[in-house]
Amino acid sequence: MRIFLDNSMLAALKVPDGKSRITLTDKACPGLSIELRSPGSSSWRMRYSYQKIQQCITLGDARELSLDEARHLGLTIKKLLSSNQDPAEVLRMNKANQCPTFSQFIEKNYLPHIRSYKRCLSADETLLNNHLLPIFGSYRLNKISRYQVVEFLQSKVAAGYKPGYCNRFLILLGFCFNLAIKWDVPGVNHNPVKGVSLLKNHQKTERFLQASEIQSLLNAIEQSVNPLLRYFVPLALLTGARKRELLDARWCDVDFDARIWRIPMTKSGRPLTVPLTNEAYFLLLDLRSRLPGILERPQETEVEWIFPNPKTNKPFVSIFNAWHTARVKAGLVGLRIHDLRHSFASALVNHGIPIYDVQKLLGHQSIKTTERYSHLAPERLRSSAGAAASFYRQILPAVD
Repeated sequence: MRIFLDNSMLAALKVPDGKSRITLTDKACPGLSIELRSPGSSSWRMRYSYQKIQQCITLGDARELSLDEARHLGLTIKKLLSSNQDPAEVLRMNKANQCPTFSQFIEKNYLPHIRSYKRCLSADETLLNNHLLPIFGSYRLNKISRYQVVEFLQSKVAAGYKPGYCNRFLILLGFCFNLAIKWDVPGVNHNPVKGVSLLKNHQKTERFLQASEIQSLLNAIEQSVNPLLRYFVPLALLTGARKRELLDARWCDVDFDARIWRIPMTKSGRPLTVPLTNEAYFLLLDLRSRLPGILERPQETEVEWIFPNPKTNKPFVSIFNAWHTARVKAGLVGLRIHDLRHSFASALVNHGIPIYDVQKLLGHQSIKTTERYSHLAPERLRSSAGAAASFYRQILPAVD
C-alpha cells in the first residue's frame, strides 16, 4: 500500500489480526517502505534499481530510525544512483568506518559488561593491558584479521610464554569478538579468532594429594601460629572451595539446619550452594564455638566472618606466610592452596562420582573445565583393568 506516511500514523500502526506483517510504501520518497512484523518489530527498507537489477536494502530499525531520517537516507540513495554509485556498497563502507577500535570497544563496552558480574577484573586487565591492547588496540575491530591473530600468538610463543598462558590470550580475544557480534557493533560480522586452534599444552599437570601427604599437611597445620589454618585447610579439602571463597565466607551464608553453605558469588559470576558433609558440618560448629577465644579483640555481637584475622576481625588479605610454613614443614614445598581444590575433585572422580556431579559441586559453567580434574589414580585404573582380566581368566591358559 502506497500512502503519505506521517508520525501520528506510524505511532498507531499495528499488524491486523490474522496477518504476520504489513508493508507500507511512502509516497513522499518513492521506494521507501516500512515493514511491520508481529509482535511489534519493524524496519525501514529501500527498493531501487542499480545497473538494471532490482535491489532492496534495510536502512534500520523503525524504533530507532525516525521517518525524517529514513527519508533522508532514501534521498541519499537516489543521489548515489544519479552519480552511478552502488548505494549498498557505499552504505557498507560507511558502516565499516563507524566500527570502533579494539581499544574503544574494550573501554566503552567490554569492561563495563564484565564489571556487572565478575568479582575480580585483574586477570582480564592484565591480559588486555600487557598483551592484547598494545598489539590490537589501535585497529578497528573489522580490520583485525585471522593472520594477525596467528602472528600475535606465534610472537608470544617465541617470547617464551607457556602454551596455557598463550591460550588465555586467544580465549579472551575470541570472547570479545563474540560479544561484539552479539551486540551488533557496526562493521563487525566475523570473529578472527575462529579457526585458530588453541596450543597443545603437554606440560600441564594437575597436582592432587595422596592420603599420606594429606596426613603430613594436617599434622603441620596443627603446629601453625595461625589458629584458623587448622580449619581452613580441611574445609578446602572437604568442599573444593576456592581460597577467596573461603576467606570471604560469612556465617550468615551457612545454614546449619539444612547443612548447606551458600557462596553468593563465585569466580564465574554465579552463586553456588555447597552441601556440607558431616565432617565439614562439625568442623564449622567447632570453629564457631572456639572463634571468640581466638580473636584478640572479641566482639560484642556475633562474629560476621568465618575466617576473620584475629587482629582486625576482618577477612584475611593473605594467609601465605602461615600456609608456606606449613607446606614446608609437611615436605610439600610446591603445593598451592588451589591444589586442595584439585584434590577434592580428584577424590570424587577416583571414587566413581559422575563428572557432571563433580561439575555441579565445583560450580563450573563448562564441563570442559571440570574434565581437567578427571585424572584417575593408578589404583583405580588397575582395578578397572582387572575387569578384563576377570573376563579372560576363563579362557586363558593357567600360568604356573
